[in-house]
Amino acid sequence: MTQNTWQLSAALGTFRSTLRFDNDREVDVHMTTVSLAGNRLVKDRWTVRGGLGMVVDGKLKTGIYGTHEVQPGAMLAVGAEYLAVKGDGYRPFIDVSAAFSTSLMQTVHPLTDDQTRYWASDLRFGVRSLWNVNNTLYPFAAVSVFGGPVSWKMNGQDVIGSDVHHYQVAVGGSVQIEAIGVYVEWAGLGERGLSAGLSLLW
Repeated sequence: MTQNTWQLSAALGTFRSTLRFDNDREVDVHMTTVSLAGNRLVKDRWTVRGGLGMVVDGKLKTGIYGTHEVQPGAMLAVGAEYLAVKGDGYRPFIDVSAAFSTSLMQTVHPLTDDQTRYWASDLRFGVRSLWNVNNTLYPFAAVSVFGGPVSWKMNGQDVIGSDVHHYQVAVGGSVQIEAIGVYVEWAGLGERGLSAGLSLLW
């Protein structure tokens, strides 16, 4: 694999999941995001990363309390990755990772148009298997577990919630030509999502 020191990537993504709040209400959430992230390889096997992003829009479907529109908001993420196994031939590269992210935005009540703060945080641990095909194509499969509180106000009541799944299973791949990469990832189990983007190595 290319041992460049830095990587800069830009991505567009969407995710869907279900939150369960402490008033026993379940809320279906769907959000679209854009992000910019930087990675730095240190000490051969360790990569540290940080990123900034924006929630472009979204919806919180509460059932009897209607569908709340999500206003644009900010995201922040930091993390690290360790290359546990170096691949060779058909044997994949295997890395483990930890990441923390947080986001803050406003939601709009469907009847009153009142705005309410929505804050979420997420601590995530993952394992990924990645194959190197002719130093150009890199398919992968990944599993992650996560958790973190979501703070919101539902029907005038302050509530705390969390994802009902706490896991995600994803597959994807990237194509690398010289310093330019294109990648896509799809998660169909647990927290569902689809993302794609461009990256630059140097």
